[in-house]
Formats: sequence, C-alpha cells, structure tokens
Amino acid sequence: MSAGLTPPHLATIIMAMHAARYHLILFQAPTERDPLSYFSVPLLYHIQEQLERIDTPVKETAIDVWLESSGGDANAAYRMVLALRCRCSRLQAIIPNVAKSAATLFALGTEAIYMAPAAELGPLDAQIQHPEKENMRVSALDVTNALQWIGRYAVN
Repeated sequence: MSAGLTPPHLATIIMAMHAARYHLILFQAPTERDPLSYFSVPLLYHIQEQLERIDTPVKETAIDVWLESSGGDANAAYRMVLALRCRCSRLQAIIPNVAKSAATLFALGTEAIYMAPAAELGPLDAQIQHPEKENMRVSALDVTNALQWIGRYAVN
C-alpha cells in the first residue's frame, strides 16, 4: 500500500467541492476496532466536522453521498441525515453495491437514491450477537418473534 492511502478497513470521508456540489464518500468495511468503519456516533462527529468546511449557502449546496456499508447504529445514521440535510438544499445517495440496515435508513432520508443495476438495500431490523455462536449476528426481530412464539405455546 502506498504511503498516505487509507487502509481498506477505514471509512473514507471526503468532502470535495465541485461548484456547490459536495461528495461524501462512505465506503465501509466494518471492523469492531474502527468506529469510522460503520455508522456510529464517532462517524457522525467526524462528518459534522467536515460539514463545517462547507462555505456555500445552504440553498446553493448539494451533497452526494456515495454509500457502501453494512450498517451500524441506526440512531447515528438518522442523526447524520439530519446534519447533512441542514447543510444543503439537495441530499442524494449513490449506492454502487450495498447499503444494509442503518445504511438503508440513511439512504431513505435523502431526496433521491441512485443505485447500480445490482445494488441492494437491506433490512432495517436491528442485528444482535447470537447468544451461543461467536461472531454471528442475528435479527433482533427473529429473537423477539421466537420468544413470543414460545410464550404463546408454552402456556398451552
């Protein structure tokens, strides 16, 4: 890897100005140790710092978010959309491959979503650690539904 390049496991966040159009690039390969590699509060704060660099009027500013992510903290994703929308008149998501979970929520908060032909949005349900299998995540909705089923049929 060349000096100065971002390692592939880190989120790449770039605000580049082209007239009054800015590009925020979030290509995320999640790692537990890097809070910028998934939707998180540290990522939100980092984006807010980047937004302070924009000096064009809100009415003249558009932000394109290039998004590839498996998700993360849904509340942080929601707050990112709010922060970005306060700083531009047009916010749009470009999804070349996948935007899952919190990334889907983020994309739904934009004015427009542009997707490559094979790109995917994902479920919005929370993912939790499997109670018995290490490094395996399951849908919190599946766990809730299973517990409700047990509750209904255990009584009978």
